[in-house]
Amino acid sequence: MLLADHLREAQFEVAEAADADQAVKLLDELPGVEAVISDVRMPGSMDGVGLAHEIAARWPDVTVILTSGFLGDDHERLPPCTHFVGKPYQLEQFTSLLRSSLP
Repeated sequence: MLLADHLREAQFEVAEAADADQAVKLLDELPGVEAVISDVRMPGSMDGVGLAHEIAARWPDVTVILTSGFLGDDHERLPPCTHFVGKPYQLEQFTSLLRSSLP
């Protein structure tokens, strides 16, 4: 929620999802989504890496940013267009990455 508030203050339009399933539903319902930020570890039918692959397959123009305190060998499974920000992070890292990644 802190990151969502930070992004709103930086003038980004933000929609929040509780898990990957809800994020996919939002992507289906909201045209024009340009980026998704997710933790690697989360509840639901898929983790953040699975979500990144789903987004790459269905919405290839959507930027994906994943974060985690421990990625392990999951980095080898990330789609090429996925960015990774390790924890701990500064909120400004996301703002900068989004501004440099989006049209």
